[in-house]
Formats: sequence, structure tokens, C-alpha cells
Amino acid sequence: MWVDLWAAATTEDSTAADLEAFATPEVAAQVMTIATIDERNRRQVLNSPNSDPSQTVGESTVEDCAFLTPPQAETAANFFRATGSVDDTGIFRFDTFEAVSRTGCIPAELNEAVLRDYADYWDGLNEISNPPDPDSPRLAEIAAGGHLQNLRRLTSDDAANGRYYRDEPTLHPEVSEWRTLSTVVVLDCQETDPAYGAYDQGTDQRLEIDPPAKPGQRDLREITMVLEGGRWKVVDRQGSTDTTCEFAPTPRGVPVV
Repeated sequence: MWVDLWAAATTEDSTAADLEAFATPEVAAQVMTIATIDERNRRQVLNSPNSDPSQTVGESTVEDCAFLTPPQAETAANFFRATGSVDDTGIFRFDTFEAVSRTGCIPAELNEAVLRDYADYWDGLNEISNPPDPDSPRLAEIAAGGHLQNLRRLTSDDAANGRYYRDEPTLHPEVSEWRTLSTVVVLDCQETDPAYGAYDQGTDQRLEIDPPAKPGQRDLREITMVLEGGRWKVVDRQGSTDTTCEFAPTPRGVPVV
């Protein structure tokens, strides 16, 4: 029912009256305002509703992190909530509607997939680091674009210099932006691995290339990931070392709907 409402709203030349099979006139007008680019053209809307309220008895609520193309507000991902009930004719219609957030959100299923593949990125880094293997197929599973090429170069340098890296931070990630349908940004206030650093492959002795981690050190990472081949892969990695940051969830993370 919720998806049908938006399908009607985004059909070329549709009017608010076409939505009244699914919603009251007031809600139909609100949804049509969001769906409309101009008199003839409509936005594309990818819905991710967390329930189908038309399948329940009595009043019920649906929440949706909907992706609008082109954006209608500050970001393309908008958090909507609506309630509905069965009217006097026995038909379920939505009778309230609100835009909970116009500054971003992420569907729960998508959020789970991103954070799963983000954790696998760190697992993969350590798998290909000891011994360093620039030809490992794991690299292409966890990274893409320029970041993949950079990892191959760094791993090749480590192999040529007889060293490997240990880096197993404690992760506290959250999605801060659903930027496009295939691009997200993850923020992670990490607890630094006490054993972080470069090690000699032959002796396993720590090399004085990087300063050792401080007790209780935290590092903030901002990671851009893209969907490629059914996996979320890292394409850019920025951040600050030995900084002040808070573990997720924080206000910088978008609502998970």
C-alpha cells in the first residue's frame, strides 16, 4: 500500500486525486508535493518501508527511508512516517504523514550490509598483511578504485622490505551519509590496536617506523564505500590519529529506519 501510494505519485501527469485510493486528500497533497518536480515531471523514489501497515488490523504506522532522485531537500535520503487505518468503506488509507528528517537516513537492511562489509575490510587488511600479498584476491573483495591500487602498492612495498603490519582496532562505526544509491560514508571512532605497527617478517620484532599507540588512544576514520559486485568496498579512507571522538551511536550518524 505504501509503495503503491508513491508509485501513483511518481507517475507522469498524475494528480493528488490519483492518490486518494491510498490516502486522505490531505496526505495525498503532501506526498504529491514531494513527488513533483514540475507540472509533468515526477521524481524517482526508491522506497524502503519497514512494514506493510495495510496487512494489519486497526491503525498502524509505516516508516521509510526513501531515496529521492533528484533530491527534494537537503539530502536525497529522507525519513518519512505515516499512519493509516481502515475507513468507513473498509478500505485502508493513510491519514497522517510527516517528514521526520530531511538530513539523511539509511534503511536497516542496507545499514547492516554496509557495516558487515566495513568490518570485513579490516579483517581482509590483516589477512593480506602477514605475509604481505599484493596479489591476494581478498584485496579486490574489500577495496576498489584508487584505494585498491594504493593498498596493492603499500603491500608490495612491505613485501619487498621484509615487513608486515598489525592493525586490529576495535571498531565503533556508523553510517553518516547515504550519498547515492551506491555510495555511503562511514564514520568510525576506533580504539587503537595496542600492537599497531610495522614488524619484521623474520623476527616478528616491532620496527620503529610508526610511533606506538598510546594507552586508550582513539582514531577517527571517515571511510567512503561503494557498492560493486554485490559488496560494499572502500574507495577512500581519511581521518585523524590520536584524536578526541565518541563511539557510535552519535548525532553524526543518520537514523536507521
